[in-house]
Amino acid sequence: MSHIIVNRLFKPSVSRNFLRHTNVRLFTSDQSYPFLLVDYILKNPSSPDGGLKKDYSLCRKENKIFINDKKVMKNVCDAMTVGFSRDGLKLEETYKGLAIHYKNVSAHLPPLPAGSIIQSLAMSSLPTREKDWVVGVKLSGSRLSLCRPFGSCKWIDIKNAPGSINPMSSLMFSKKEKRFYIPSLGGNYLCYLPKGLDKLRFMDLEFDDLPASVYEEVAKLSSYSRTDHLVESPTGQLFLVKWYGEDSEVCMDSDSDSELDSDSDSESDSDSDSDCESDSDSDSDSESDSDSESDSDSESDSDSDSESDSDSDSESDSDSDSESDSDSESDSDSESDSDSESDKDDENEMSTLKHVTKKIMVFRAGEQSIYYEKTMIYTEDIGDLCMFLGHSQAFCVPASSSPGLQPNCIYFVGRNFGVYDLTTKTCTTFHTKDHGPVTGIEFPYWQFLSSIT
Repeated sequence: MSHIIVNRLFKPSVSRNFLRHTNVRLFTSDQSYPFLLVDYILKNPSSPDGGLKKDYSLCRKENKIFINDKKVMKNVCDAMTVGFSRDGLKLEETYKGLAIHYKNVSAHLPPLPAGSIIQSLAMSSLPTREKDWVVGVKLSGSRLSLCRPFGSCKWIDIKNAPGSINPMSSLMFSKKEKRFYIPSLGGNYLCYLPKGLDKLRFMDLEFDDLPASVYEEVAKLSSYSRTDHLVESPTGQLFLVKWYGEDSEVCMDSDSDSELDSDSDSESDSDSDSDCESDSDSDSDSESDSDSESDSDSESDSDSDSESDSDSDSESDSDSDSESDSDSESDSDSESDSDSESDKDDENEMSTLKHVTKKIMVFRAGEQSIYYEKTMIYTEDIGDLCMFLGHSQAFCVPASSSPGLQPNCIYFVGRNFGVYDLTTKTCTTFHTKDHGPVTGIEFPYWQFLSSIT
């Protein structure tokens, strides 16, 4: 049942009735809307066939949606990661280095130093053959490098980046201010690169007073890990997003078919042994009966009567003894079987730690103050916008730009996949039955879509 819904959601030309019932405008018959699937699951987190199941914690404001159908899970991951691939923009990792393809432009970046791992990538615009087009990458070890693919086509290392930037935050390019940004390690500075310079400069941030209702929430976040991400809206509004998470212990199942086969084999062996024992018992009983009959012929009637009485008594005693023995044996067998099954269940369970999103806070950049270039103001309302956090540059678009997107929500991928609702402060994460939170550490997660309107 679950996979039928997926097929219909990914083929709008055959699901006009479904789209009409969900009040979604169908733009073209051959265009798919991947976020309709995510939206459907968020609104219908339980299914009669057990493919979807919701676990809600009211005190923590957390939703866990368990997706047991593998096809549905695959399509959810596809929708969350490639749902916004725009106009054929593609990244390709070749043996020579990274290549970027967009329409009729293909840019091959020079090789990075051996052992370098790209953690984030941002561009000054969509690919163009202009010499001033710049690609920036954040590498492992808090390193930053810039390259002009159609200019000098070599990497320029930013010397003062290590130790200054947040190693887990993403690099971004502000179209309004024409420069690269990345938050500092502590989050109270913005590191930026003015045009033409190869050294970071630092901008001190002033955070406006938090509402009284938020102070208690912030106090609980002290034990959580945090990454900071800058996001720019299509109109040029800058937001600072603080993404909080913690490690959670998850029990995973590792059952195998071979164990089930061995159990069934052992059961069939024990059954055959018991059959053999019962056959031998019946043989011995028949022999003893024939012997007693021959003896009774040579003796008197009274003796035979007494002997028959004693024989019947002994037979009844032996029968009762055998029954009690069989009962005790069956009880001990059942106990041993249950013990072995519980031991196998313990052996099949494996604990691991997964990093899970707990809270997301958003700050809007306000007007410049006397001592600070930017003032950050806490907000729970970003209007019709929805944001995207993950690998590569964080970005936001109007929710009305694509069916299925929810306004005032933040979609996140990476160590776990899910949606955070700023209005209700509810975090919804996607899980599988046997493997805990859905994760993905591939590069990249999101495509470069900060200019979508």
